[in-house]
Amino acid sequence: MDIDKIILILEKIEVLGVSGKKIMSDGKVDLADLPVAISLLSEINGMIEAFKGAKEAFGEMKDLDAAESLEVVKKLYEIGKSIEQA
Repeated sequence: MDIDKIILILEKIEVLGVSGKKIMSDGKVDLADLPVAISLLSEINGMIEAFKGAKEAFGEMKDLDAAESLEVVKKLYEIGKSIEQA
């Protein structure tokens, strides 16, 4: 089973999480957040493409073997740490 679509979606969720944390780091949204917002906008096309594959990714999740499950969990852990450190 190929988990590329799952990993791609998780990576895009990471971008959203890191960007959101950076934007809200001072508790408000203002012009100082513009560079992060512009960076986030540059990711939009990739996000749209990734989320178009969501239905297939959900299908992949039903058939994960132990190694693939471990890889997905490791990716989730990495994303959590990345957002935490943002």
